[in-house]
Amino acid sequence: MAHDVFISYSSRDKGIADAICASLENAKIRCWIAPRDVLPGKEWGEAIVDAISASKVMVLIFSEASNNSQQVLREVERAVNKNVVIVPFRIEPVVPTKSMEYFLYSTHWLDALTPDVEKHIDILVDTVGKFMDREITTDTISKPTPAVKSKKPKFKPILVPFIILGIILAGFGVYGMSTLLTQNRQTAGLPSDTPMLTSSPLPEDDGTPGTENTPTTSSEPGAPDNTVAEASPAAQEQAQDQGQSEGQGEPQGAVQAGAQDGGVRQSQSKEGQSGSAESQPPAPSEAKTKLRVGQILRFGSYNGKPIDWMVLNIDKEGKPLMLSTHILTLKPFDASESGTYNKNGDMVFDNKKPKAEVYTSYTPEEMILMKGSNSWADSNIRQWLNSDQKKVSFTTQPPSVSAVWGGYNDYDKEMGFLYNFTQAEKDLIKKVKIKSVVSMMEKDKAVGGSALFNFSRASLEDAWHNTNEAYYTYVEDKVFLLSVEEALTYIYEKGNLLKAYLTEEAKERDESYWYNDLKHEAGGAFMWWLRTPNANTPCEVCIVATTGDIIYSDYAVLSGVGVRPACYLVSSELAVTGSGTAEDPYVLK
Repeated sequence: MAHDVFISYSSRDKGIADAICASLENAKIRCWIAPRDVLPGKEWGEAIVDAISASKVMVLIFSEASNNSQQVLREVERAVNKNVVIVPFRIEPVVPTKSMEYFLYSTHWLDALTPDVEKHIDILVDTVGKFMDREITTDTISKPTPAVKSKKPKFKPILVPFIILGIILAGFGVYGMSTLLTQNRQTAGLPSDTPMLTSSPLPEDDGTPGTENTPTTSSEPGAPDNTVAEASPAAQEQAQDQGQSEGQGEPQGAVQAGAQDGGVRQSQSKEGQSGSAESQPPAPSEAKTKLRVGQILRFGSYNGKPIDWMVLNIDKEGKPLMLSTHILTLKPFDASESGTYNKNGDMVFDNKKPKAEVYTSYTPEEMILMKGSNSWADSNIRQWLNSDQKKVSFTTQPPSVSAVWGGYNDYDKEMGFLYNFTQAEKDLIKKVKIKSVVSMMEKDKAVGGSALFNFSRASLEDAWHNTNEAYYTYVEDKVFLLSVEEALTYIYEKGNLLKAYLTEEAKERDESYWYNDLKHEAGGAFMWWLRTPNANTPCEVCIVATTGDIIYSDYAVLSGVGVRPACYLVSSELAVTGSGTAEDPYVLK
């Protein structure tokens, strides 16, 4: 269908995007907005490009989220290249990134920063309507209003005599002080050019807690602000960018040099106390490399092969969020709690029932007994990922042959995921509190949220639906699966689909044959678990589709879905070799 306006927005701002779309269309201005206008079967990127090319105006809903969205940036770039008029509608007081500023430097902004949003939308509709009534060229767009700056006081000639007098008096003061210092030096028998302290030196730090010179820290290991849960993804990304910018300005090895200097001082102090004639300086610290987003670090092993991890994000405390670059294994999220797949005593699950009738035919408790639970906190996969034992002690029904789909890819007798990690590698992983969305069965355990996270099959844009309002709690993990929100924030919002591929070992060990049957569907890419439940059910968990552009949900007991572990490291500064690329990943020294 023909349209005049393309609405560009971050999925975080979907509410106001829909309101703007409705107001424009009420004014007979046809809009194109995703995901509503993406035709079934058409690739997302192709639909976006075609829609922008056919538009006269792009309305850009500008916020912190869209300012940091690579997807929105690409849409703006396409609009500029296609000579589409861009009307930024600013809903939050944020400064454009340099990339955004490059494309929008000559564009007039409409600010909607005061509470009367409806009034601002009316102005936007009127502005867009004017563009529709005349030929649109880049010359019709006014230049941006310069940022408001504080006014400098005007210089008044009447103040000149007083300023001159002040300068003369200051000069006499400096001359007098210089003379006094010279006299003092001569009295003390020092040369006239010997530097003199003008304030008392700080006392030597003796390391006693409570002194003024004792450094303090407010960070607490394991606190929520160590994780994704405590800061908005956009804020974390901004903090990360700032940290990287600052780090690039520092000479390599500056931290180590400081540590060596401190060690020499301590050694000298001990020498003075003991009267020893000589002291040995400490060995130089090993140079460390600072990890960056997108780089690859190799550590740990699974099925006898090393694991490659990608840096997805670096949080405000410098801890990197890591995700395995490949699907390492295919496993059920959780086993049928009855111990027998699809059965609960004499009750047998009816596979012929349409999905819509399933949840009216069985109670939630019966579904968990037959199809497994979607609770991340109690799941088999969580317990396996966090175990370093040869035999995992499952606290719920173990994922045995009889309790998983088809009896395939059971792992109740498999050693814990961390079993083959060295102690140094295990120490590298930080145990953190992570935000965990809860399902209908755990609603009473929620510490926040106002609605159940519920959807059946959605595009990546639609999958944001009610993530901000979803009931949630916190759990502590070293290794975990990504949530829907984390996957969208740190992968999709960076401009990538959630497409993933299996390791060769995962292909060889798959007993379900799902990969063999579906490998041609998306060029070898495959589906993988997230930890977020379809919260309106007791047993369905979110899954990334093979194509990487759809998230759907299915039963936790299914055996042919991929596992991509994630974790936080204790630091982003590590002693490594390599270049951090997929071909030459960093390796711990």
